[in-house]
Amino acid sequence: MNKILIKEAVEKETGMLTQMDTYDWITFLPMSDGTGAYNRYFGRLNTGKMKIRGVMVRKGDTPEYVNKMQQEVFEVLAEARSLEELRRIEPKARESTRNTWTSWTVPKSRSWPSPAGLAG
Repeated sequence: MNKILIKEAVEKETGMLTQMDTYDWITFLPMSDGTGAYNRYFGRLNTGKMKIRGVMVRKGDTPEYVNKMQQEVFEVLAEARSLEELRRIEPKARESTRNTWTSWTVPKSRSWPSPAGLAG
């Protein structure tokens, strides 16, 4: 049964319209039991656009350096049109993460409190 027929069958049975995405590749993030979480994933659509769900970069309270790191990694991963290409660019994605992590510093306008100053 092809994808269009499945989509139509689901819509007919449920009475709900559905959306179907086609991916070049997709990664489901693991849950504590080792299975993939259906609501935590990222992948490259066949249009070349990344679809990202349930990842810190999408949350408003994510620290700036984590947001930047994830955005840069997803930009690198978006270059891969297949699983083989994804494996090939993995070192580039890891390097992007290392570069972002090591380049992030506390802004000069902000200083960290001393541990002594935090003690009650």
